[in-house]
Amino acid sequence: MLKIVILSESPLAGSYTRQVLKAIASDNRMEVTGVVVHWRQPKPLKSKLKSLLRRLKGGVFLAMLIEKRRRGGSRAPASGKPVTFAELFNKPSLPAINIKQYDSEALNQIEQLGGHLLILAGYHQIVRQPLIKLFPRGVLSYHYGDMRKYRGQPPIFWEMLNGEKTVGITVQQLNNRLDGGYLVKEKAIEIEPADTIETMEVKILEASIPMMHEAVCCYLNSDFQPELLPQYGKVYTFPDIISWIKMEWRALHKKTKNHPNKG
Repeated sequence: MLKIVILSESPLAGSYTRQVLKAIASDNRMEVTGVVVHWRQPKPLKSKLKSLLRRLKGGVFLAMLIEKRRRGGSRAPASGKPVTFAELFNKPSLPAINIKQYDSEALNQIEQLGGHLLILAGYHQIVRQPLIKLFPRGVLSYHYGDMRKYRGQPPIFWEMLNGEKTVGITVQQLNNRLDGGYLVKEKAIEIEPADTIETMEVKILEASIPMMHEAVCCYLNSDFQPELLPQYGKVYTFPDIISWIKMEWRALHKKTKNHPNKG
């Protein structure tokens, strides 16, 4: 029996998380032994100001606001209201640990859950070595991109700006490198001529749903070892205003091309 612990930023599983974990919940070869909820801590005012100034430089903050307004809503496929992890796994007495930081007490509590494998579900913080070392089979997370070429963020944007034919989806086993873990499962989703960032987001999220269960199934084989890639790509960050303008121009050109003015 493969024992699994879930790490989340919320005690509730939203639509996307439920869909990702559904197959694991129904697989009798796997047992979820507990949930760890690590609340995202608010940044000190000084750190917030530094982050704001960094984003304002080069127009990044303005570009983010424009993009947020243009997109609107959530990227994740929505279906139903959030549920507790105990409800999701049909285990009313499922142990749940709430922590604020990974101190020795918290790490000891997590270790007591007896997990072989940790899965990040709705968790968007950096995972450090002291936590990774608690799980003999490792820690699994999604990376939306091909790690050989694209690490960092935002997903999809740089692939489309650089004229790639596909966007990758990866389930990785974490190590001490940002988006540079061991490859467990991957897919490449084709970018169609009419695709936009929004349509690709939907495609990526829908295609990624079964991949976590497929990845976990690999660990049912005690001899399985994830792949260390021969090379890892550049770490991308939020683009500057020039890059955003280029993307917006391309999107407008594509829209005009696909829907020419007949008047």
